[in-house]
Amino acid sequence: MIKRDLEGFFDIVCFIVISLLMNGKLKVGLVHGMGADKDWECFPWLEAELSVVDVSVDRRSIDPEKGRRGSLLKNPDEWENFAAQYLDSRVGVVGHSVGGIALLRALESYEGAPLKFLLLVASYARVFETEKKGLAKRIIPILEMRDGFDWEAIESKVDTIVVMGSMDDPHVPVEEVEFLAGKLGVSPTIYQDKGHFGGIEFPELKKQ
Repeated sequence: MIKRDLEGFFDIVCFIVISLLMNGKLKVGLVHGMGADKDWECFPWLEAELSVVDVSVDRRSIDPEKGRRGSLLKNPDEWENFAAQYLDSRVGVVGHSVGGIALLRALESYEGAPLKFLLLVASYARVFETEKKGLAKRIIPILEMRDGFDWEAIESKVDTIVVMGSMDDPHVPVEEVEFLAGKLGVSPTIYQDKGHFGGIEFPELKKQ
């Protein structure tokens, strides 16, 4: 399904709000990717918009030393441990890029009641080649520290899964987003022009 009219993160807000209305008040966890922190691009904006409808947001920053490329190559489980802090049956989680991969890893060993929702934005599930040095080549350990993913286990630990990507993402080819969605048994939401889903302000939201 290709979306052409709505802004990506406006759709994310709508999805979260609808989920909350259906399941009662919850907390939403926002997991950033490599080279970012809790104040990445739209996260502060997203928290402000959700606070209007009385939604609690949990966003943290991984220890900069543990999140650096060199440290990650030596200790890939640091990202999984970071993501695991967000997992709770009362929450829904949003993972961007590497943050989404870390959530998948953490969910494999999560033993609590199912999360309300998992929303993966510009994430992927296998190492891929790009014309330039891209994100995937830098995080091979977190993808390969175990042999593939336990997709059945992941699906059983989340009530609703949504996967989003964009045709013009400079880091993650849309084919990788589609591959991830297929493994999770869902149809991806693909945009034409959202890039790697950066952006601090979303004026289109104000028009709604």
